[in-house]
Amino acid sequence: MSLVELDVKVETDAGQKVETRELPLLDLGKFLAGDRSDNRALADELRQAGEEVGFLAVVNHGIPQNLIDQAIEQNMRFCALPMERK
Repeated sequence: MSLVELDVKVETDAGQKVETRELPLLDLGKFLAGDRSDNRALADELRQAGEEVGFLAVVNHGIPQNLIDQAIEQNMRFCALPMERK
């Protein structure tokens, strides 16, 4: 399984700190192109990521960047709401 290193910013009540994490990196390119020869390996990588890390990064997923940007924007708007509105 490949790993990608991300800088994860975590904001706490005491201030802000930055953590660096390595996340499993799953590549869906072959699968989405119709190549099913690595299905078992891909499933094993997904299982391992879920069991050992709990998070993962995905590349070659086919989701347009503008849709990802919109989802991030909506997530930020939600997180900015007061707790009583959430």
